[in-house]
Amino acid sequence: MSSSKETEGQTEKDQSQRSKKRNKLLDFLGIPSKDGWIEFLRLLFKMRFLFVVYLLVLALYLWIFKGHKDYWLSALSNYFGEGFGVSFSASAFEDLMMFMFLTLAISIISIKLSTKNPEDHEFDSRIKAIMNSQHVKNNFHVFDFLKGKISILLAYNKAVHYDVHIIDYFEETRIFHIIVKRIQVMTNMCKDRDFESPNRAITILPDKVVNGSFGKVISLKKIDPSDFQHTLETKITATDNYQLVDGLNPINFNYLINQDSELGIELTYEVYAAETDIDKLENWSYCEVSRFTSSLNFTIHNQLKGENINLKVQKMSSEGLAGPIIDYVISPGNPYNSKEKHLLPNEKILYYTEVSKTLLLEK
Repeated sequence: MSSSKETEGQTEKDQSQRSKKRNKLLDFLGIPSKDGWIEFLRLLFKMRFLFVVYLLVLALYLWIFKGHKDYWLSALSNYFGEGFGVSFSASAFEDLMMFMFLTLAISIISIKLSTKNPEDHEFDSRIKAIMNSQHVKNNFHVFDFLKGKISILLAYNKAVHYDVHIIDYFEETRIFHIIVKRIQVMTNMCKDRDFESPNRAITILPDKVVNGSFGKVISLKKIDPSDFQHTLETKITATDNYQLVDGLNPINFNYLINQDSELGIELTYEVYAAETDIDKLENWSYCEVSRFTSSLNFTIHNQLKGENINLKVQKMSSEGLAGPIIDYVISPGNPYNSKEKHLLPNEKILYYTEVSKTLLLEK
């Protein structure tokens, strides 16, 4: 199975490299890779005037030196001196070829530059194209402001997965032991610019302390965005004994995403959360996205023996508008699973249960 995966991956890589080489050739010729033949015909159409000139010059050359060759050679020799007609005929053909080659090359380059796709322009040029009002032209302060705002938005969450396991319950203190695995896949929307988030940390807010511990980070690693089982780089392991403390726990992480690529992050940690009254609607857990999220999967596993967990779920819009509350029952071996699509920044999913209270999963 592993060998088959590697072979398929290598084949896709080879196809991608061939495609890139083909695209470079098409770009050099002024033909965008998408709908190439249609664009090529459009290019010929834009050069129609040049072809008309070529035909007229070529027709004139053929008429003079092919159709009436003897007459013109004799006339030129008589007027400019003996042998001039033959010499002029030979040099005229070379000049004609040089004229056609140079004008064709200049035309292709000119048309290529004038019809360059907006996406192929430099990043700063694309920003300036947005500032097309006469009131902001050459205003570098506005440009820097707009560039900074856009740069932050150039990556989005392609997918976020939460796997929450309620593994134990301390009856004396009514506190639950919870393990969370969070997988995030971020996509850089630019093919010519690296993305680096200004937020260089993942934040965890633990709820309760048990035996002097607020919980700990089990692992933090970069993973293959297309294969979550494949670890690319390990940042934290269980042997590091990364203990959480009271309050916010920022875990430093470099959100650098190379141009035209994706980044996968897997964070696993354990925390403790206290039981609360579900009727008071004190949210036990919530997930708030900080950037556009294409897909959000949230799973809660009940690993308590013989006990069901009552769950209420509510969605909160980015404007603060609360949606309806939906009831669920999570029994052992029958996990709760939800799939949300196209979440906007600051949208929240709130979870109310009879087993614990606030646990911050993402901010």
